[in-house]
Amino acid sequence: MLALALAGQLAWMNLEALAATPARPLLARACALAGCTLPARRDPGAFVVTERALTAHPQRRGALRFTATLVNGADFAQPPPVIELRLSDLEGRLVGARRFRPAEYLAGGTAAPVPPGGTVTVRLDLLDPGGAVSFRIAFR
Repeated sequence: MLALALAGQLAWMNLEALAATPARPLLARACALAGCTLPARRDPGAFVVTERALTAHPQRRGALRFTATLVNGADFAQPPPVIELRLSDLEGRLVGARRFRPAEYLAGGTAAPVPPGGTVTVRLDLLDPGGAVSFRIAFR
């Protein structure tokens, strides 16, 4: 009985990781019986950047505008990812980095699930750290 309780606690503590495994249907049935809810499926690495640009801000001096279009390449709907943006200078040195939650880059701050093949439009206005000529984008 104690071993079963321990297994249940470990499953509860690792529910998000377990929900991303092939055991998800079994967990969904168990959660239905237990009255819990599984977290939304997530695979941030399935998002693909189809368009991207880092330009001088059209109206603000000393600012940059980052725009991108992301496509959900997963075969399931998932929440928009956290975006990690890293700015570098001509010599590849990091001059700025930050992570942005969906509420920070989505119009209206709404983070509705993105269907398979669906797109997300990103627009970020940033302070220019000086010397930024390239960038890297990652999803978390």
